[in-house]
Amino acid sequence: MLGKLIVPDEGIYDIHTLKALDNFPITCERISLYLIKAYLFVKSAATKTNYKLGFLDEEKFRPISRAIVLLLEETEKAIKKE
Repeated sequence: MLGKLIVPDEGIYDIHTLKALDNFPITCERISLYLIKAYLFVKSAATKTNYKLGFLDEEKFRPISRAIVLLLEETEKAIKKE
């Protein structure tokens, strides 16, 4: 343990959230759309791999894959607007 943090009794979060907020302050900086696109490609590959290996059933695979495709499309549109 590297110090102590106190989570308020009325807090709707836990110690991990408090540590994350301390380590990664919220800023107004925007994440690169290319980074988001790359992240979505990784998520797509992981989803397909987990499905093919049997760790993800088709009932979950299809909507997750569709959501990734939609997010990639929207990200691509946003990149073109830049």
